[in-house]
Amino acid sequence: LADDSVSIKGTLDTTGYIKVASTKFTVDATGNTYADGTLGVKGVSTLEDDLLLSEDAAVIKHSLAAGSTTGFAGLSILSENYHVDVESVRFTDAKIGTTSDADLITLADDSVSIKGTLDTTG
Repeated sequence: LADDSVSIKGTLDTTGYIKVASTKFTVDATGNTYADGTLGVKGVSTLEDDLLLSEDAAVIKHSLAAGSTTGFAGLSILSENYHVDVESVRFTDAKIGTTSDADLITLADDSVSIKGTLDTTG
């Protein structure tokens, strides 16, 4: 130990908890991890389970870097093999419907097809 610092060359193995500043960052013996503060990630993040948001008014936000001139800015939500559900609305390829009737509206270049009855008021 020199000047209140620790250097490790190699692997740190522990069967107990890892704690930083008591509660700011912890990893328990099972791998559960808690971080108190903002998590910044540079690069792709892969989650092998659900992402749960517990904030009363949670936001998924996309921000374009200041001065960007790519012309390709945007946010995509993509399911590579199936569909995307937002509340009880289902999006599958160019089809929009409900979770029980997934192809009520079909979109194509210069056309919109509606399956079933179209009701309007006014």
